[in-house]
Amino acid sequence: KRVGFVKIKSDCILKDGNTSHEPTVLPGICFLRGNSVAMLVVLKCAEDGKLYSLLVDQARIPIGSASVLELPAGMIDPGTGTVAGVAAKEMKEECGITVKESDLIDLTKLAHADAEDKTVPIGIAPSPGGCDEYIRIMYMERTVHQSELDAMNNRLAGLREEGEAITLRVVPYDNMWKLTPDAKAMCALFLLNELKKSGKV
Repeated sequence: KRVGFVKIKSDCILKDGNTSHEPTVLPGICFLRGNSVAMLVVLKCAEDGKLYSLLVDQARIPIGSASVLELPAGMIDPGTGTVAGVAAKEMKEECGITVKESDLIDLTKLAHADAEDKTVPIGIAPSPGGCDEYIRIMYMERTVHQSELDAMNNRLAGLREEGEAITLRVVPYDNMWKLTPDAKAMCALFLLNELKKSGKV
């Protein structure tokens, strides 16, 4: 049987080799939810060259909001294939857009390429003090016509049988950081900007 999210309490002690004081007891309450992948989608309008981004609008009960704009994202379940494959699947389910794995660039993998400590998992840890999740950030850019942008905006999406009630929002790329509280979006924008400056994207 598939297990969803798990909350555990562990007893952890930090031993630093100093015998002059008692070992430090560390907070050990953990929310185990596993890893996920988010997609930063940049859409270039063929008619005027303007850039847009695709966000999903959905209710988020833990923060008490019926409407939160976020990057499309999904959980990486064991045995579900590659990270890019999961991202492509989520794009189809949440946004109704067909994406090939080869269309996606793993920003987090590029950012970690020169990391000295190779034991650290690839991804962004949004809340390492209480959760085990690492988020991979994928990026794609596609040229579309204005009619396609209009068709995407306000489209209903998501899998209702999985409790998803999603509305797509097409927003100006340069304004995205002002429109969403989503940490995934902020991290994605930062990574893309830095990787472009370094010539890796």
